[in-house]
Amino acid sequence: LSSGQAEVSHDGWETQLPNIAVRLKTLKGFVEGTPAPVLDHALCAYRFHCKMLSSYGKKVQTFAAPEGEWMRWASPSSLAAARAGPEGSDEQEQAREVDRERAAVIHDGYQKMLRQEQQPEGASPEGGDVAADANRAAGGLSLRTLEESTRAMVAFRRRLERRLIVRAAEEMSTKELRAAAIEHMHAFLEEVGLDKVIGLERWARETADDIARTAADEFMVEVVA
Repeated sequence: LSSGQAEVSHDGWETQLPNIAVRLKTLKGFVEGTPAPVLDHALCAYRFHCKMLSSYGKKVQTFAAPEGEWMRWASPSSLAAARAGPEGSDEQEQAREVDRERAAVIHDGYQKMLRQEQQPEGASPEGGDVAADANRAAGGLSLRTLEESTRAMVAFRRRLERRLIVRAAEEMSTKELRAAAIEHMHAFLEEVGLDKVIGLERWARETADDIARTAADEFMVEVVA
């Protein structure tokens, strides 16, 4: 412990990628059914996790750890993956230029909302909708600064990417893709308190559709009419 080669964990045993043991035949089937570029993607662990749960949900056996202290070996990379979880960490995802451009739009919408909510007399410059602030606090996303808006936009993109990486190399109708994109965008706008801001509807629809189609192309999802 003093050398740092071992550490004490109080997190318990969780269903994380390094903790999942599967038969070689099962792993082989997953690899063969996943395009090579997708296997190299950071969210492939999330795809694997979802596929295992959907295919073998009732057959998954939970390991019952013995009471008291016990030890298991884990490589540094496995520990890092366990902390990030199968979905990966949005904070580790680098923002793209297009994320920053979209973040500027929603940050401007947030500032517009604050100005509209200020009372005519004695308005506080730091005013804002209490319910919207509660939604942002609950979701962990904020638009108060351009940097926070960029992180929020990255988080939204990653949510859509998680939805679509599970469907890699499969067919998906245009209607289903558009519905998924709009569903996630509506939830996102409500979470950050912009669901009632006038003028964002068209931008939100087009942005969600663009992100969804880009992810579909990246994960080789065949979009059909």
